[in-house]
Amino acid sequence: MNYPLLSTNKFNLYIDMWFKSKLTIIILLIISYIIVIPNLDRTSFWIDEMFSVYSVTSNSLNSMFNDYILKDVHPPLYQISLYYWSRFTGNSEYEIRVLSYIFILISFIISYYLLVKYFSRRVAIIFISLSLSTPAILYYAEEARAYALLYSLANILSIQFLIFREKIKDDKNLPYTLIFTYSLFSILICYTHFFGYILVFSISIYLIIYSFNLKRFKTTLQLFIVSALIGILAIIWLYVMIEYGNISNKLNGNFWIDNDYIGVVYNFLGLLFGNIVSLLFGAILFLSIIISNISKREIIAIFRNQIFLLLPISISIIVAVMISLKTPIITGRNLLIIIPLILLFMTFLFNTLYDRKKIVISLYIISLLSSTIYKNFTYIKEDWRGASLYIANNFNRECKVPTDFNRELMPILYSKFYLKDSVDYILGKAIIQEECDLIYFDGHISINRVKDILKRDNIVEGYEILDFNNVYIVVKR
Repeated sequence: MNYPLLSTNKFNLYIDMWFKSKLTIIILLIISYIIVIPNLDRTSFWIDEMFSVYSVTSNSLNSMFNDYILKDVHPPLYQISLYYWSRFTGNSEYEIRVLSYIFILISFIISYYLLVKYFSRRVAIIFISLSLSTPAILYYAEEARAYALLYSLANILSIQFLIFREKIKDDKNLPYTLIFTYSLFSILICYTHFFGYILVFSISIYLIIYSFNLKRFKTTLQLFIVSALIGILAIIWLYVMIEYGNISNKLNGNFWIDNDYIGVVYNFLGLLFGNIVSLLFGAILFLSIIISNISKREIIAIFRNQIFLLLPISISIIVAVMISLKTPIITGRNLLIIIPLILLFMTFLFNTLYDRKKIVISLYIISLLSSTIYKNFTYIKEDWRGASLYIANNFNRECKVPTDFNRELMPILYSKFYLKDSVDYILGKAIIQEECDLIYFDGHISINRVKDILKRDNIVEGYEILDFNNVYIVVKR
């Protein structure tokens, strides 16, 4: 029996249509919408997000700087953006988190435009498809932290770096509009996260050295002046944080981060692939793309043409490790800055092998996208919302909420956010109340720590601990 629709030629035709069509980018953006939007309010804010939420509820921008930003360790661009955004939208989970998705969406559109203009539509679609299939990107599009903005700016800068290099290689002048936008995005990323400084430094130092080696001395001077100006403007905020903020204490090694490089690698691979099954399956497909029916000499030639994309990654990691010898700063999420360069490396590798490996390349993208969709609809966070609503629905107004008041971001922030002023609090201890079954409310700690607190306050029996994904309500048994 003949199955013409299932023939290899038919598959190849459909794949070619997908990677050539102007409608493909619209479909990809719609897919991102379908994945992200339902997840924006599926979970409650967790502890880092709550810092963002409370900072933007300040009465003024000046108050937000004094009470939150200068006490934090991150630059202020995301918090400022969220401050004005929340003034127009509100501060529910959906309203706060959707800004992160907008950042990702804008970066996809700009990336697509730049890659189509300077390379090809197929390159652009491969890159956006790989981006959409990377779990970390859409996960942070659903979180009220600076990481979506950090990735979005790193995404655009990585593509601009690629365009600069092509212009230098071909001995062409750098367009002034490109120089201006590169400078703008570089400053913005430095004011978003301190790892933005590392990415800009890595890209700039590579371009200057590359241009100098090719004897493009005019371009070298141009890049040096631009990089110096970016550095001066970026260092202003670093000076403010050292002089007036909390970061000078952190620079002496007092971060909460440990130098656990194995843990960082494991976490980073999770951001790229989601889980070990997706990692192994993706690795098998990736190897089948670059090895099967391709000579060793050809593989080496292909990698040699694209290996330059990995050099800024190496510089970024070396710089981060050197800083960590003094002050530990490396986490998996901070390494979001190198993901666009990794995806660009894969994009041009796949583009080179496309005519021979289009089916396997498509299968690779589809498999990772499936994993990303599953992860986005199944991850869980600390359920402060569920725990707070449980208190509201099961205890009367006279029942006070015993909770902690000692940690920097204490549970009272969550209960006040979700319960408003509907309850009163007993701060700093667990307690048996005569006409109330509620003993204690806490989270972002281990259940053993909760038991230690109960023991400290002479409560050793007659209680039950309700677990809301690492948020705990202790009630009388």
